[in-house]
Amino acid sequence: MGTLKYFAALAALPGLAAAQRAPQDVSAGLESLPIERMCDAEGAIGYKFGATDGPPKIMDMPGVTDMRLNPAFAPFERAGIDSTTWSNRIYAANYVARFADTAAALAAIQTIAARFERLGWSADRGTTDEAAAERTTMSYIAPGAGEVHLYWPAGAAGAGRGDGVRIELTRLGTEVTFSCRSLPVFADHVQEALGRLPDGIPKPSAPILPLPKRPDAALCADPAQRAELFASRPEDSELMRYVVQRTKFRERLVTWKMDRLRKSGKLTDEQMTRLIMVSLDSPAAAKGAKAGLELLGDMLGQLDAVVAAGRAKDETASCGAVVKLVELTEKIGAAVDPQWTAMEAAVDREAARLGIGLE
Repeated sequence: MGTLKYFAALAALPGLAAAQRAPQDVSAGLESLPIERMCDAEGAIGYKFGATDGPPKIMDMPGVTDMRLNPAFAPFERAGIDSTTWSNRIYAANYVARFADTAAALAAIQTIAARFERLGWSADRGTTDEAAAERTTMSYIAPGAGEVHLYWPAGAAGAGRGDGVRIELTRLGTEVTFSCRSLPVFADHVQEALGRLPDGIPKPSAPILPLPKRPDAALCADPAQRAELFASRPEDSELMRYVVQRTKFRERLVTWKMDRLRKSGKLTDEQMTRLIMVSLDSPAAAKGAKAGLELLGDMLGQLDAVVAAGRAKDETASCGAVVKLVELTEKIGAAVDPQWTAMEAAVDREAARLGIGLE
């Protein structure tokens, strides 16, 4: 469901391409970048690893948000704080910057890496993308050509490293991402994301959210309402919050109940997997899955329309594209709901058969 949540957020970001900032030639400023504030053994930009005071996110997706950085962090302008899926403990900070060209982006990575090495961090430099692919695992992406990972305390690198902090300096085109990650807390996050919850997690409660007003074509004809829509972030969009929170609740409730079954010791992981797969074979769940995939294809096409309208600086077309995207997001949520219903019913039946309480 993470992919759907990602698209839901994009639906609240009209003018996506137009909002991208111009690339910068700021390599000289990297020597004065406050790197020790961006990542150290304890945390990043004032947030401590393992603490539960991270800023709220509408989605569980990791990465950069609209958290703005002050000019001292240039060329990095935006940041994001990631927390574990269930216990809400901070495990990473992420920053992003765009450069004038690929050469400048690669040079920036090396400049930042060298500064951390002078502070005693050890470096793991990527050689080729092929070599990176061979080292990559389900929970670890090795550095590719020109990319660098750094470790504190200095020492072992790669997927087997489970202690300390890792910095990941990676590149996509001319965009550089700087990630600062606590490896022990990240390991907890991976377990939580796989549905293995810490003890003491309360049963999820249904969100109490009023049904918000849906944007429509009439909104796009009003310059003031258009401007308000364009200025909104995912966290500001009542409709996106409503759709995502409803879907998130169903997903979390099923995950919580499955964790209770697993912790009972009465079912193996293989039996748990079979239970869920059989539930998804029901006609209603299968129909919903098919409809969801078809709508997801429509959404991908609509995202292209959003980007194209943004590039053309056509506000009316951008607004119309976003309205359509919101409609598709709602339809996808409705299409996948029978799958969650089927899974929850299967878990409830099995718990009753085994005499396991789910309250």
